[in-house]
Amino acid sequence: MPKSQTVITAEYPKHPFLLTVEETAQALNTDIDKGLTTAQVNELHSKYPPNELDVGGTVPCSSML
Repeated sequence: MPKSQTVITAEYPKHPFLLTVEETAQALNTDIDKGLTTAQVNELHSKYPPNELDVGGTVPCSSML
């Protein structure tokens, strides 16, 4: 059974993959040309976990042969 996972929900006008670039920038409170400020990045890092997959242990390539 997989480890418990943190589920993060956000408020978007529609499903995130359906948002336009402009809607995404507005939802994330950022500027498309300038990006996030350092303060915004630090705030988001403290609010959300890293975007990483927990893949567990690895299998050496030689063992697959």
